[in-house]
Amino acid sequence: MEGLLKALLVLCFIATCNGSCSDLNLGNTGCCTLFDCQSSTDFCYCDVSCYTYNDCCPDITEIGCYPYETTKCNNTDIRLVGGSNANEGRVEVCANETWGTVCDDDWDNDDAAVVCRQLGVDGDSIARTSAYFGAGTGPINMNNVQCTGNEGLLVNCTYSSTHDCGHSEDAGVTCGATLQCNHSDIRLVGGSNDNEGRVEVCINGIWGTVCDDLWDNNDAAVVCNQLGIDGIAIARTNAYFGAGTGPINMDNVQCTGNEGFLVNCTYLSTHDCGHSEDAGVTCGVQPQCNNTDISLVGRSNDNEGRVEVCINGIWGTVCDGLWGSANAEVVCNQLGIDGIAIACTNAYFGAGTGPINMDNVRCIGNEGLLVNCTYRPNHNCFHSKDAGVTCGAPPECNNTDIRLVGGSNDNEGRVEVCINGAWGTVCDDFWSVSNARVVCRQLGFGSNGIPYSDAYYGFGNGLIVMDDVHCDETEEALVNCQHDTYHNCDHTEDAGVRCIVDCASSGSIRLVGGSNVTEGRVEVCINGAWGTVCDDDWGPPDAAVVCRQLGIDGGSIARTNAYFGAGTGPINMDNVQCTGNEEFLVNCTDSSTHNCDHSEDAGVTCGIQPSCNYSDIRLVGGSNTNEGRVEVCINGIWGTVCDDGWDNDDASVVCSQLGIDGIAVARTNAYFGAGTGPINMDNVQCTGNEGFLVNCTYLSTHNCGHFEDAGVTCGVQPDCNNTDIRLIGGSNANEGRVEVCVKETWGTVCDDDWDNDDAAVVCRQLGIDGGSTARTNAYFGAGTGPINMDNVQCTGNEGFLVNCTYSSIHNCAHYEDAGVTCIQTSCNHGDIRLVGGSNDNEGRVEVCVKEAWGTVCHGLWDNNDAAVVCNQLGIDGTAIAYTNAYFGAGTGPINMENVQCTGNEELLVNCTYRPNHNCFHSEDAGVTCGLQPECNNTNIRLVGGSNDNKGRVEVCINGTWGTVCDDGWDNDDAAVVCNQLGIDGGSIAYTEAYFGAGTGPINMVNLQCTGNEELLVSCRFSSNYYCSHSFDAGVACGPPCNHSDIRLVGGSNDNEGRVEVCINGFWGTVCDDSWSYFNARVVCRQLGLGSNGIPYSHAYYGSGTGLIAMDDVYCDGTEEALINCQHTSDHDCDHTEDAGVRCIINSDCASSGSIRLVGGSNDNEGRVEVCINGFWGTVCDDLWGAPDAIVVCNQLGIDGASIAHTNAYFGAGIGLINMDNVQCTGNEGFLVNCTYLSTHNCFHSEDAGVTCGATTQCNNSDIRLVGGSNDNEGRVEVCLFGSWSTVCDDSWGPSDAAVVCRQLGINGSSIAYPQAYFGAGTGPINMGNVQCTGTEELLINCGFSSNHYCSHSKDVGVACGVTPQCNNSDIRLVGGSNDNEGRVEVCINGFWGTVCDDGWDNDDAVVVCSQLGIDGIAVARTNSYFGAGTGPINMDNVQCTGNEGFLVNCTFSSIPYSCDHSEDAGVICDGAPQCNNSDIRLVGGSNDNEGRVEVCVNDHWGTVCSSTWTVYEASLVCKQLGINGVSVPRSRIYFSSNTDNSDVSVYLFCTGNEVNFTQCETHLIYHSLCVLFHNDNYNVGVSCGSPLKCKDTDIRLVGGSNDNEGRVEVCINGTWGTVCDDDWDNDDAVVVCNQLGIDGIAIAHTNAYFGAGTGPINMDNVQCTGNEGFLVNCTYLSTHDCGHFEDAGVTCGVQPECNNTDICLVGGSNANEGRVEVCINGAWGTVCDDDWDSDDAAVVCRQLGLGTNGVSYGSAFYGQGNGSIVMDEVNCIGTEKSLFQCAYTQIHDCSHHEDAGVKCVVSESSSSSISVTVSQTSTILNTASPSSTPIQGSCLSLNLPYTGCCNLSYSPACSSNGCYCDAICYLFGDCCGDIEDIGCILKPSFSNSATSSDLFLSSMITTSKQSSTNAIIKTSVLGSSSTDVPSASTSFSTLSTPSDLFLSSMITTSKQSSTNAIIKTSVIGF
Repeated sequence: MEGLLKALLVLCFIATCNGSCSDLNLGNTGCCTLFDCQSSTDFCYCDVSCYTYNDCCPDITEIGCYPYETTKCNNTDIRLVGGSNANEGRVEVCANETWGTVCDDDWDNDDAAVVCRQLGVDGDSIARTSAYFGAGTGPINMNNVQCTGNEGLLVNCTYSSTHDCGHSEDAGVTCGATLQCNHSDIRLVGGSNDNEGRVEVCINGIWGTVCDDLWDNNDAAVVCNQLGIDGIAIARTNAYFGAGTGPINMDNVQCTGNEGFLVNCTYLSTHDCGHSEDAGVTCGVQPQCNNTDISLVGRSNDNEGRVEVCINGIWGTVCDGLWGSANAEVVCNQLGIDGIAIACTNAYFGAGTGPINMDNVRCIGNEGLLVNCTYRPNHNCFHSKDAGVTCGAPPECNNTDIRLVGGSNDNEGRVEVCINGAWGTVCDDFWSVSNARVVCRQLGFGSNGIPYSDAYYGFGNGLIVMDDVHCDETEEALVNCQHDTYHNCDHTEDAGVRCIVDCASSGSIRLVGGSNVTEGRVEVCINGAWGTVCDDDWGPPDAAVVCRQLGIDGGSIARTNAYFGAGTGPINMDNVQCTGNEEFLVNCTDSSTHNCDHSEDAGVTCGIQPSCNYSDIRLVGGSNTNEGRVEVCINGIWGTVCDDGWDNDDASVVCSQLGIDGIAVARTNAYFGAGTGPINMDNVQCTGNEGFLVNCTYLSTHNCGHFEDAGVTCGVQPDCNNTDIRLIGGSNANEGRVEVCVKETWGTVCDDDWDNDDAAVVCRQLGIDGGSTARTNAYFGAGTGPINMDNVQCTGNEGFLVNCTYSSIHNCAHYEDAGVTCIQTSCNHGDIRLVGGSNDNEGRVEVCVKEAWGTVCHGLWDNNDAAVVCNQLGIDGTAIAYTNAYFGAGTGPINMENVQCTGNEELLVNCTYRPNHNCFHSEDAGVTCGLQPECNNTNIRLVGGSNDNKGRVEVCINGTWGTVCDDGWDNDDAAVVCNQLGIDGGSIAYTEAYFGAGTGPINMVNLQCTGNEELLVSCRFSSNYYCSHSFDAGVACGPPCNHSDIRLVGGSNDNEGRVEVCINGFWGTVCDDSWSYFNARVVCRQLGLGSNGIPYSHAYYGSGTGLIAMDDVYCDGTEEALINCQHTSDHDCDHTEDAGVRCIINSDCASSGSIRLVGGSNDNEGRVEVCINGFWGTVCDDLWGAPDAIVVCNQLGIDGASIAHTNAYFGAGIGLINMDNVQCTGNEGFLVNCTYLSTHNCFHSEDAGVTCGATTQCNNSDIRLVGGSNDNEGRVEVCLFGSWSTVCDDSWGPSDAAVVCRQLGINGSSIAYPQAYFGAGTGPINMGNVQCTGTEELLINCGFSSNHYCSHSKDVGVACGVTPQCNNSDIRLVGGSNDNEGRVEVCINGFWGTVCDDGWDNDDAVVVCSQLGIDGIAVARTNSYFGAGTGPINMDNVQCTGNEGFLVNCTFSSIPYSCDHSEDAGVICDGAPQCNNSDIRLVGGSNDNEGRVEVCVNDHWGTVCSSTWTVYEASLVCKQLGINGVSVPRSRIYFSSNTDNSDVSVYLFCTGNEVNFTQCETHLIYHSLCVLFHNDNYNVGVSCGSPLKCKDTDIRLVGGSNDNEGRVEVCINGTWGTVCDDDWDNDDAVVVCNQLGIDGIAIAHTNAYFGAGTGPINMDNVQCTGNEGFLVNCTYLSTHDCGHFEDAGVTCGVQPECNNTDICLVGGSNANEGRVEVCINGAWGTVCDDDWDSDDAAVVCRQLGLGTNGVSYGSAFYGQGNGSIVMDEVNCIGTEKSLFQCAYTQIHDCSHHEDAGVKCVVSESSSSSISVTVSQTSTILNTASPSSTPIQGSCLSLNLPYTGCCNLSYSPACSSNGCYCDAICYLFGDCCGDIEDIGCILKPSFSNSATSSDLFLSSMITTSKQSSTNAIIKTSVLGSSSTDVPSASTSFSTLSTPSDLFLSSMITTSKQSSTNAIIKTSVIGF
């Protein structure tokens, strides 16, 4: 349906474009080009699929299929085919007695000579390629032919019989030809004299041009030498002398210059060129200079200038790639100028003209001549990159000296180094700390330096003398470091350094931020700079070393997480690991690199008096002295132990050290309550034999919180003997959950790797003989206590379970507890029995394996297997195999799968089979034995057809009729059937039970016939199958048409229609997969309608019926008949994909490449239109400029200036857009010779135009200022190609403005303005991306691009001769209420300008306030907070560290790329402290004990912003305020009546180890950022001292109608709170009801079912197993992302209202339909419609006994249910007996508007087709809805992907008529989200009758029960007026209810009788 609508939608758009797709303006309209067609008169177009699926049209080189050739031939014979006479044609050679073509790979005149000799034709021979005489058919017999020319037969030449060719590469010859020329001759064509022109060369007797790829002066020299012309030879490219015609004989020519003939050079005979690339030469040029000479040009004196060098007698410039001081030294030496040589780049002395002779010059400095240096003669440069030198400069400095420039003191600045007596900067590529240290050491500032990049200290000027510097820190001078003298940098990358000298003694330490001298943040002096220590691995041994080094006796405590506040500056050490014995901290192992920030700064507390003895342990918090939290004494301080890795071995050591005998049990997760203080041990690993806990392996650092404190219970008495096992929870003593005694404690076994071998050991140990079955997934219920074993792997022979291999460590939960069923011996291995049949001879097969009965899975089950079963049972007669639990599903194990018997085995277990399986009992195998034959083997019959010649194929195998599965079924198979039945004529194969589904066995699968077999059973086939009767095969025998005929059906005339082709005597349609222009061309030619056809897809001419005969058709356009094209007879299509064709006779322009001007006021101007492939089309204005306009005017022969116009200046065209991205040089003869794209992304609003013959407005390179208030300012306009044009502001800056003012002769400062500051100009924009150095004389000498994507809103301007307003780098604040605040304005180039707020933050504000000398807090303001400024925007993307002295020292961009004054930055500098740091207060509460928390940071109050806000943080606040009692955290809305005017917030991070609030980490951030990133956790508050409201862990039910139901509330931290319903399910409800002591069923409720609560939400994401005693014992989150509308609830003590697994249908009009409800846990619940489909519906109907024909409905089609949603993502395969056997999930993300429904269709009539006719009887049909009022008029009954998106809330006007979704909604997945997509159903009447071709109705029909003949018709009439509309009435036969019919039809154009109209009709039924 979607595909049909796509095609029809497209065709609606193209109704007026005469069959062309050009009006669509889609992405690939230009993808067909002329080379795809055979001749210039052919019409070329793109397939509709090109537009709908972005699949560009296939090209002509695609390969067709081979027709069957009956004519034999003699091997080695050859013939010529397709020529105009007997002496020429396509070469065909006989191999294997079959004619075939020759591929043209390596085909040349030597090969052609052999062909002509073999044919006896004298004269010259010419080789032809590329199917010159048309593409052949059949095999390609030869490839890569290589003849010497002397062979007698072509087959005697070397060749390959394999190929990679298509017939588009067929080789040909012309024999007896008169050659045009002698091989290797050359000539010059198109020049102004004999010495120049386009080079043409004779190859194989034919003149052809040379492609200019790699064409250079060496090649030109060979041409001139061969022609005998002395002098210099210059190579010309890009069809310099005009484009040639005919072949292109050479490409990629590479001559050394010494060859005698051009053909002796290396070259390619194939090419990828057009004639716009024809090469040329100019010979005999007189030398301008002596080779190797150099000169300096453009200089102010003789010692400097642009370097020009003489190569081949011609002066040319040098490109500055790799240009450096060594190159400059060679130039100056060659010129004889002593002194310093300085290299200059970027056309420093102006841009040159003419050739660029050298690029990538690399001199070592000793060469005598510049040309002796290494260089590249080819280049990729412009003259804006011309190199220059300054020679003889006096030394500025001593070599290797360095200095720092631009810093605020001598210790910092831009690094400059002296090379060759001149200062130069250093590029920041690879600039590192090591480099900075060498700089500082060389300057005598020590070895501690910080590197800076990106011209941090301002831009330098002059040379860049070093790049890619790599120092190893041992060098004495920077120039000794590894570096490059060549660079790819500019001064925006100048490197800088700050040398740090703030501490003297490396290794010194100090404590900072503590309350006394014995504690604080540890800072260590490294390389002269104080820095902090990161707390990674920081522990007691490290703290001990610090205290010893400081000389402080006593205990020491290691502090982490910036306990004493965060430091600043460098972090000098990380991962410190001391033994505790070192004298100095720097002697410890550490890392000098880090991954930390200052929130991780390490600290110490020294001088602690010991509170305990080292290694002592104690138990705290237990109910007696034998249990409790383990605390251990380390360094005289008690601390807890983290439970990572904590186990019974560790507990054993603790109890042993305490002297307590008995069993020791390890406890985790703060079992005895969370401790306080340090955590002294982590990852403890004891063997159990240690005397002290500290003797065990452990880590002194940790990643834990006190909620992980470890504990023990000592002295536990044993409850079992080790190795004992027992079975718990079974129905008898022989089965149950396995529990094993380990360390005298019962524990369960995890089911990982648990199998029957393990179960056998359990049963043997228990003394139970017989079979054993392993059970998993807590089959006998989940246990409790420890899990003693995991990954058990027994061989089956062990005496005790603990003797098996197993792991005592596990990753399991009790829902994985293993179990066993021990079976007393009940059968003998190999026995079989039949169960569930109607007699002893039939039933489900059960086989005894390992003394246990089990079923057989039906994988590969067939009659051979059934025969073995019947023979073993001693039953004679025919045996039939059954699958899919035909005799009912068994229980217990499945003992066999993939059984493969030969039929001769005595026992079934002797057959090949697999003991493991992946089956369900719904796949149990069965047999029927002892049947008498009902037919003779090999017989076939046709069943269910309308006559004897067609029907379902049934074949007799083993005396039983059975069907044939359609896997692989094709016409060859059908032919064998018809031949065996003796029916002559054609045969057609049918699939998918076309003649109805059969019954009984399926006897054949994967049939493969050649078509020549006499009997169907003689074909290859398989009897093993995975098939159903819905895939039964059928045939139709007998011919109604001639094979290969084609016809067009359903069109308005004989030239168009649906393509139908006759295959084996039967008409069939063609699938539109890969349907293309070439296919359409073959159809039209075969029908005698020419070779120009348009393909149509998606049943454009109506859906056909019957056979789909061809798919994936690939024609190359030359085939005589469609069936000769490559295609497949198998398909994956339906008739909505039928292909069509319209054959076209004429095109609309003749000469390809012609141009015309349209829409102008005279002949000299207009929209440019160009003829391509026979059709006029416009040119898109992308990259359209003056050179393109010049070519147009020259081609039209109009002299004078040419002006390019864009944006449909002369009006928008229609039809094709033939060219895009045109790039002409201006010298081309034709527009089509320019570079361009044939594809486009344009609309006609972008059509290009020209004005020719215009009077020259100006002189090239002139500039003027327009629109300013005086002569010194305005919009810059520059004269190019004789016309004024504007300049685009991309990259426009001060250097560019300086050049403009210099060119205008205006002295003084200059200001650059972007964004049409002086108004938008008109006309062309000829310059973009202007890049001036500032020294150019003319603006056009600067680097720039003539191609751009700009509009006049980006026109540039300048102001010249401006008097400076201010001193550079000054700043001021403007627009504030006082001197300390305002809009920031900065002085750049002497002018005040604003700062754009991109990236503007508090660090930037700090620098501003610091520069202004204002202390205190600095707050950044954005979005013109202090009003919008005027004038230039001087800075953008400012990035300060906060330490700079001046704002201009920060990194920034001087070009404001995307700013205007609405983004002006500002600051508030505030010097007055508001409070004392670390103070906190409560604001806005009803008393002093509650309110919004505010904390003082940096002397300012700020609200709190926290990633989490819990009881822990709240308790710290109350503790610091000295308020005792319960602390309750409050959200931002709790005190919301108080407004918050804070500028800043304090970001808070607490680790859990803090003693008071001030120890949490705090940072000032924007208040707005807090609101953005932390949602509810900002402006948070607390209530302190609240009385306890409840006892922790208590729960209660609130809001229910009785005590057994309600909203769940739980007590956490003494406060009642609700539970969020995320993940809330019945397991959680069970725990609640059990805790409350209420028996019966527990039902979970969500979405505040019992009303929304208030106060805190205490739990989220609760996940219970159902066995917990308390709700708080379940896994849950104490943080949440919920609102009270998600409060969870339960109903307890519910009596079952249904039996589990029952289903019912609710809300339908009868018992066969309704909303699906299923019984789970004794309660009805609905099913979510995610993934709900017809397979699921089939299972529902089967389970209800209503057949298997079900229609699935979603979106609460039968009304919304209530209560629980118990199933989601149901995924049935369709064969299950119960919905519960399908895959599904109980967790859902649905609501009841997604309730699933089903309608079970139980009668034949309900599925019959619906016919639609048009008659003259006028009828109005009324609407009836099959469902309840809420969905009346909706689209829900359509059962389409987006039908639920229409509802009356969007379109209230439809309430009485019904609403519908527009077809676009379904077609593009755009749900009807707005009123435009929704319509109301209309009730039309029609008059008169349309012809049969006027109306095309494509119907998609669903089924439902019907009442009368009701339907709804929606009609849209497209015509010139209402009088054009014919009337009609619609009658429907065999209609059911209104929900039965959805007919969507889009009517195509047809010729009308009487009152003609085009009708678009949608018939929608509900």
